[in-house]
Amino acid sequence: MMENEEIRKAGEYTITQSIKIGDKELVLGEDFSNKEGLFYMVANYEELFGVVGRYDNVMVSDDFLGIVELFSKRLNAEIEQIKVDRKGIDVGVITPDMCIPDDYKKSIVGKVIVIKPQALKPEYANELYQIALATHGFGAEANSRGTKVYCKKLFSGEDGLTRRYDVIGELKPEHYPQWLKDKLKDDPSLLKVKKAKEVER
Repeated sequence: MMENEEIRKAGEYTITQSIKIGDKELVLGEDFSNKEGLFYMVANYEELFGVVGRYDNVMVSDDFLGIVELFSKRLNAEIEQIKVDRKGIDVGVITPDMCIPDDYKKSIVGKVIVIKPQALKPEYANELYQIALATHGFGAEANSRGTKVYCKKLFSGEDGLTRRYDVIGELKPEHYPQWLKDKLKDDPSLLKVKKAKEVER
């Protein structure tokens, strides 16, 4: 641990390892002063509102290998869930040459936009999570000083938020992946933007 690196604690346990995967962060910790000899801990960490965090699903043990095995099982479970979410689709990455470059002088509301892969978590840095419909937000407007772009993820249908500087551009129709073509065939209104009730900067 570097000299100025912050020490993370979960109760009396010092966090020694962590990995973010999907919507969770999995952590390992140790407390060699534990009077019951339960020196090792594994837990899930969740950040609330980007301010405070909490540890849950906490397990402690005197068996290091057992705790690491449990950590591994939780990690594998998250990996398998992401695979399920992809529905067996062989995914690729959308690159700038597949897009009409973003032009800040124009609105992108109602456009099929592509988010830079480096702006996403590694496990989500692919077309399923890059492609979205820009719906509203000051960042989606032309010549705006705002950056927030509210959008709908076209693969999952979930609402999302990105920043204008993380938008590569508008996806060229000839590069629509097959899953998107299938969705548009089933629901031609998929790319229609509903009027936003509230717009935030």
